[in-house]
Amino acid sequence: MEKAPQHTANIRGGIAESFSRVSDRQYRNLVIDEWSCALSPESLRNEDDVNQVRKDFCTAQLNVYTNTTAGWGFWCKFFD
Repeated sequence: MEKAPQHTANIRGGIAESFSRVSDRQYRNLVIDEWSCALSPESLRNEDDVNQVRKDFCTAQLNVYTNTTAGWGFWCKFFD
Protein backbone atom coordinates (compact mmCIF):
# COMPACT_ATOMS: atom_id res chain seq x y z
CA MET A 1 0.00 0.00 0.00
CA GLU A 2 1.41 3.36 -1.01
CA LYS A 3 1.54 6.12 1.55
CA ALA A 4 -0.41 9.32 0.90
CA PRO A 5 2.68 11.43 0.05
CA GLN A 6 3.54 8.92 -2.69
CA HIS A 7 0.05 9.28 -4.16
CA THR A 8 0.61 13.04 -4.22
CA ALA A 9 4.00 12.62 -5.88
CA ASN A 10 2.43 10.33 -8.49
CA ILE A 11 -0.20 12.95 -9.31
CA ARG A 12 2.42 15.68 -9.68
CA GLY A 13 4.76 13.45 -11.70
CA GLY A 14 3.77 10.64 -14.02
CA ILE A 15 0.03 11.20 -13.91
CA ALA A 16 0.38 14.90 -14.74
CA GLU A 17 2.69 14.02 -17.63
CA SER A 18 0.28 11.37 -18.95
CA PHE A 19 -2.73 13.69 -18.77
CA SER A 20 -0.79 16.44 -20.50
CA ARG A 21 0.23 14.14 -23.37
CA VAL A 22 -3.27 12.75 -23.85
CA SER A 23 -4.87 16.17 -23.56
CA ASP A 24 -2.50 17.61 -26.18
CA ARG A 25 -3.37 14.78 -28.59
CA GLN A 26 -7.07 15.44 -28.05
CA TYR A 27 -6.77 19.21 -28.58
CA ARG A 28 -7.30 19.65 -24.83
CA ASN A 29 -10.73 17.95 -25.00
CA LEU A 30 -9.99 15.72 -22.02
CA VAL A 31 -12.31 15.99 -19.01
CA ILE A 32 -11.64 14.37 -15.64
CA ASP A 33 -14.90 13.37 -14.03
CA GLU A 34 -15.87 12.09 -10.60
CA TRP A 35 -12.63 12.47 -8.69
CA SER A 36 -12.32 13.00 -4.95
CA CYS A 37 -9.78 13.72 -2.26
CA ALA A 38 -10.36 10.40 -0.53
CA LEU A 39 -7.36 8.50 0.78
CA SER A 40 -7.51 5.13 2.47
CA PRO A 41 -6.84 4.82 6.20
CA GLU A 42 -3.83 2.63 5.35
CA SER A 43 -2.26 5.33 3.17
CA LEU A 44 -2.69 7.85 6.01
CA ARG A 45 -1.32 5.60 8.73
CA ASN A 46 1.63 7.09 10.63
CA GLU A 47 1.21 10.54 9.10
CA ASP A 48 1.82 13.35 11.60
CA ASP A 49 -0.64 15.81 10.04
CA VAL A 50 -3.40 13.90 8.26
CA ASN A 51 -5.30 17.06 7.33
CA GLN A 52 -2.25 18.58 5.63
CA VAL A 53 -1.54 15.33 3.77
CA ARG A 54 -5.13 15.26 2.50
CA LYS A 55 -4.93 18.93 1.52
CA ASP A 56 -1.67 18.35 -0.38
CA PHE A 57 -3.20 15.39 -2.25
CA CYS A 58 -6.37 17.28 -3.13
CA THR A 59 -4.49 20.42 -4.19
CA ALA A 60 -2.14 18.38 -6.39
CA GLN A 61 -5.10 16.81 -8.18
CA LEU A 62 -6.87 20.13 -8.57
CA ASN A 63 -3.78 21.77 -10.05
CA VAL A 64 -3.06 18.95 -12.49
CA TYR A 65 -6.65 18.60 -13.66
CA THR A 66 -7.10 22.37 -14.02
CA ASN A 67 -3.84 22.89 -15.90
CA THR A 68 -3.88 19.88 -18.22
CA THR A 69 -7.53 19.28 -19.15
CA ALA A 70 -10.65 20.97 -20.46
CA GLY A 71 -12.35 20.59 -17.10
CA TRP A 72 -13.22 18.33 -14.21
CA GLY A 73 -16.07 17.23 -11.95
CA PHE A 74 -15.54 16.73 -8.24
CA TRP A 75 -17.46 13.94 -6.54
CA CYS A 76 -18.99 14.69 -3.17
CA LYS A 77 -21.88 13.59 -1.04
CA PHE A 78 -23.93 15.91 1.06
CA PHE A 79 -25.17 14.60 4.36
CA ASP A 80 -28.48 15.54 5.95
